[in-house]
Amino acid sequence: MSCGPNVTSGNLATSGGAYNITTCYFNGTPGKEKLYSFVPTTTGAHTLSVTGINGGTGYIDYFYKNGTSGDCSATGWTCIADLNSVTTAPIGTLTAGVTYFILLDAESATSTANHTFQIVCPAPPPANDNIATPTALTVGAGCTGAPYTTVSATLGGGEPYPYCSGSAVTPVWFSFVAPASGAVRVSTDLGSGNTLTDTKAAIFDSGMNIISCDDDGGSTSNLCRWCMPIEFIPGQTY
Repeated sequence: MSCGPNVTSGNLATSGGAYNITTCYFNGTPGKEKLYSFVPTTTGAHTLSVTGINGGTGYIDYFYKNGTSGDCSATGWTCIADLNSVTTAPIGTLTAGVTYFILLDAESATSTANHTFQIVCPAPPPANDNIATPTALTVGAGCTGAPYTTVSATLGGGEPYPYCSGSAVTPVWFSFVAPASGAVRVSTDLGSGNTLTDTKAAIFDSGMNIISCDDDGGSTSNLCRWCMPIEFIPGQTY
């Protein structure tokens, strides 16, 4: 399997099942099994989405487990959900590059349980997720702001974080060159319709020494941030 495309199981609610697992909200799964392998391309929270039940209302139990060892026996499975309708269920956090097995097993051997489903994967990290690849900002481009995202951002090993926060989270990175005046204001307290409403901001010099940090200093939303360091060196990158 891969992220996105629909897969149809065929009717599993028939005799001949081999596992009969009892760990997924039911007394057992006497129906047939269907086994898939899946390798995530992005680490993060994945979701199972049933997009069709194809004329049947029988339950199918969905499971997953790490398939690195190649063990697809009846033990070691984690229940995702038992489902009999068009719906979604969280799988959990899966790691990029690791092989996982996805198991479908019907709760009945004498009905119809034929699902079409897909795995919904997290968005890839933004381009400026890493400190080595910041998004360059144009100083003096106006005060209306520009949209950016932290969706799927990750915390790299050794990445610094704003001391005014007290905890390391998942940053995204920007850079700018200080103008001749040495005065720059950086703000997340702009725009409307934003889904990110609680941010923190910090400014570092080229040696990654923190020179300004703000948490809850906004005026439009006091959970947004603005940083106004006392002095920048013209021509230097921050």
